[in-house]
Amino acid sequence: MALLLFVRSIDDVMPAVEAASEFLANQQRHLEGSRQSDDLLAIWIDPDLEAALPAWSIPSLYSSSERPMPTPFRLRYSVSLSDIWTLCWIDISPPESELGGKSPREALIGTLAKILSAHCSSTGPGLLFPVFGASDPTEGIETSIANLKARYPSIIGATWFVHDRNQGKVVPAERAEGLRH
Repeated sequence: MALLLFVRSIDDVMPAVEAASEFLANQQRHLEGSRQSDDLLAIWIDPDLEAALPAWSIPSLYSSSERPMPTPFRLRYSVSLSDIWTLCWIDISPPESELGGKSPREALIGTLAKILSAHCSSTGPGLLFPVFGASDPTEGIETSIANLKARYPSIIGATWFVHDRNQGKVVPAERAEGLRH
């Protein structure tokens, strides 16, 4: 399972990241070392937050006579704060075409970018900020960012974030020095 953070506006990104980071850090404390928290893959900015939530990916919303189209993405559950941000636990599997020579994280973020860009809100395209692990090598991250921007130039944001699963912290890349392993 992985995590995806939906945020209502660009102005809410930092408060949402800080609040979600606190939530994840608290969750990690309660896991008591039994396992690490799930990976946060991306932050998706969409002013139409509720409509942006991927309800279309939940199989239980379909009647038994309807068969949803296969999707590499499924929403498990979510937590939200006053329609400002929603943190979603998702199952995601990149299709074979997404794997070719990319890092596993880049393939997952690329799959998210493809899915989310196809379901943009009525107010226009959203913005996706990739999130990388604290132990991911910087040169690999830079390559992944360049690849993602080349493939999805209209939705990949100008910055990226770092998620330390051990601590549950999420910070912008420029403030990640203390998290980098």
